[in-house]
Amino acid sequence: PGALVAAYAIGFAETGTTMMIDARLRGAVAFAVMIAIIVFRPQGLFGREV
Repeated sequence: PGALVAAYAIGFAETGTTMMIDARLRGAVAFAVMIAIIVFRPQGLFGREV
């Protein structure tokens, strides 16, 4: 379930970036979201085994 939530978060971030800022930044935003998730939630988004 955590991978699904992360995929939606990255998708929403990419779409929002494309709509509001610049389409060329889409890859950088996806990378930044992944790095932020790893830094702030290294044990996973839900922190437990399913």
